[in-house]
Amino acid sequence: MAVPAFWCRVPSRGNVGDRLTPWLIRKITGVPARWVPPHAPGVKFFVSGSIAALGGPGTVVWGAGVMRADDVLDPRMGFAAVRGPLTREAALRGTACPAVYGDPGLLVPRFHRPRVLRGRGPGVVPHFADKAAAGLGVPAGWSLIDVQRPVEEVADRIAACSLVASSSLHGLILGHAYGVPAVWIRFRDLPSGDDSKFHDYFLSVGVPVPPPYQVGRTGAGLDLARVAEYATLPVTPPDLDLMVGTCPFR
Repeated sequence: MAVPAFWCRVPSRGNVGDRLTPWLIRKITGVPARWVPPHAPGVKFFVSGSIAALGGPGTVVWGAGVMRADDVLDPRMGFAAVRGPLTREAALRGTACPAVYGDPGLLVPRFHRPRVLRGRGPGVVPHFADKAAAGLGVPAGWSLIDVQRPVEEVADRIAACSLVASSSLHGLILGHAYGVPAVWIRFRDLPSGDDSKFHDYFLSVGVPVPPPYQVGRTGAGLDLARVAEYATLPVTPPDLDLMVGTCPFR
């Protein structure tokens, strides 16, 4: 029987952070996920993405997070694990939420072994909204990684990099998951969110929240030596065994 879950399908059109939900559900359970609307009746799981504010009765969050610090979460939701402490703070304003942290993207190495690990040069991972412009100005020597490709393809390409610079949250997370130093970059301001999803994630792995490194609308400011100075790896990773142990659909 398929596992009912919600993940974003528009406007991201296959964004890796959204594809992680059905991918992980199948890897963990051996059965497919069944997409349902966020307010569908009955139990449904919110796994990956900044979608917690879309939940309601019957929603069980396991790994998802807030988009904005002031998101109001329905107190009728259940929480098994959340992306980070900012999401937990939002949940606690209305209901109980355990201090079990972890973005599900950190679990990808448990289920997928890339062909190459850190054997190539730097990669840049634009948010899907930055992708077209980034293709115009990223300097030679950088691999341009498309977040709208299948999960394992994106993971393979990121894991092969010596460093990743990403305006996509899950570009950073997959880099960290595979031990690749990662830098949060910004091409331009995006219309949604207030950076809380990035802050939530960095706090969950013990990294002091950095400002995004500005690279210009086309990425022409990607100077490897300078960008590398801002690279991070998890300092105190969340207890992923604890997170897996709380999985509500196993």
